[in-house]
Amino acid sequence: EAALDRVPAGVRHVPLDVLADREHGSIAAHMKELLTDAAFAREVLGDGRGAEYLRGSYRDFVLLPSARAAYRTLLRSLLVEDGTPVLVHCTTGKDRTGWAAAVLLLALGVDRDSVFEDYLRTNEMLLPAFEPILAALTAKGVERADLESVLGVRAEYLEVAFATAEDEFGSFD
Repeated sequence: EAALDRVPAGVRHVPLDVLADREHGSIAAHMKELLTDAAFAREVLGDGRGAEYLRGSYRDFVLLPSARAAYRTLLRSLLVEDGTPVLVHCTTGKDRTGWAAAVLLLALGVDRDSVFEDYLRTNEMLLPAFEPILAALTAKGVERADLESVLGVRAEYLEVAFATAEDEFGSFD
């Protein structure tokens, strides 16, 4: 509500709630509080809890019915549309969107190493924008690694999604 999307005229908006079926909610729903309240950030992210949450999210991107439906809708729309550009985004544009980009790139024949390279580039492009917040929260006792575990990306997160897909379906394809 505080920062609504500004969708250009004539654009079809298709909200896809990837984590709608998640039992224990989404960190993204509490991003403002995480970035402003050091005690809350320590409680939610400390002792590796942030990284574990993200590993669980990447498993959920493959397993949850809501995630499967959302990604299916996205991919089908890309297959049947008339060449109209598509914008995919989420709260920080790195996890749900990162998995969407990885799936799309692999479907287009991009090799997995290049997909990981593209995904990890997120840290170079996004983390500097969070530097003032990172500095303020670390000054208040929040571990930088805990913050970066949710504000950045790690290869292990994408690896979890691929491994989950392979376990669930026999292979990524």
